[in-house]
Amino acid sequence: INRSVVGSGSIVDGAELDHAMLRRSVMVERGARLEHCIVMERSRLGRGSQVRRAIIDQDNDVPPGERIGFDLAQDRQRFHVTES
Repeated sequence: INRSVVGSGSIVDGAELDHAMLRRSVMVERGARLEHCIVMERSRLGRGSQVRRAIIDQDNDVPPGERIGFDLAQDRQRFHVTES
């Protein structure tokens, strides 16, 4: 965990956080990696998922192995993406 904030009730199980902010009751499973992210309440990031420069809204489930923030074209097809 590097320069990150972990909210109450959140669990980081063998994952990497770099400039991340987790709100309350977030579960980050083993092998997941978050870079420059904000994750809202009651969300779960599955085993081995990778998220870069994203805001994950509350009550979301990022499946195991998912990659968000690495392929702009693919992300634009599935999510709202800003220029920054």
